[in-house]
Amino acid sequence: MFPILQLGPLAIRVPGLIALAAAWLALDIASREARRLGLSAEYVYNAGFYGLVGGVLGARLWYVGTYWSVYRTDLLAIFSLNPATLSLGGGVVLGLLVMAWYLRARALPIRLFLDSTALALAVFAAGLGLVTLASGDAYGVPTRLPWAIYMWDDYRHPTQLYDILAAATIFTILWRLRNNRPFSGYLFLSFITLYALARLLLEPLRGDSLIWAGGFRAVQLWSLAALLAALWITPKWARKQPAHSAPWPPEEPYS
Repeated sequence: MFPILQLGPLAIRVPGLIALAAAWLALDIASREARRLGLSAEYVYNAGFYGLVGGVLGARLWYVGTYWSVYRTDLLAIFSLNPATLSLGGGVVLGLLVMAWYLRARALPIRLFLDSTALALAVFAAGLGLVTLASGDAYGVPTRLPWAIYMWDDYRHPTQLYDILAAATIFTILWRLRNNRPFSGYLFLSFITLYALARLLLEPLRGDSLIWAGGFRAVQLWSLAALLAALWITPKWARKQPAHSAPWPPEEPYS
């Protein structure tokens, strides 16, 4: 855990810094993949950037709305940059809406765009693992395995490191698949499938999971839904447009 970096009088929140670096790297990778797939790198970068901005804004507004009874007495606290005061659900909803609006306005082919984001999503997932490692969130259940880490007064599964390793593995698999896409959208669906499987397997090792009525872990249920959706969509997309159709001529990748 390394939540604060103290530079003289300046206290920098390390999780937020890592998240910004991960977002920047993910956007750069997505724009490079866009060029390789024959899309406008600028449009793909902008779609991701606006989606991230909308996501952060939505996550903050949702959190403030949820705890309005606290914030109404201290309105300046609404502008706090603490990553812990963000709501994932609100961020995902508004981020996707903003991104969808931009894609529609620029007439970007959706499935090619999604393929351009697959490697970037894996990198961002690894970055989130580093964020939780720095903040101490997403900690594991107690264990006495040799690789356990001491956190929150006990030896625990290093679930943050598991997440990073899973994301790195997914990135490696997608990298090997990227030049052999049987259809448009294949890379994105592969990411969803692999990441959902990883979450299904790793979530039981977390000690701070959100548990719903009946003892079900919320992340596992959402992951199962995403996995089933990806498996259902895959054969439908496979029967449609060819993998290499694109409205723009390809540019030089990774120049």
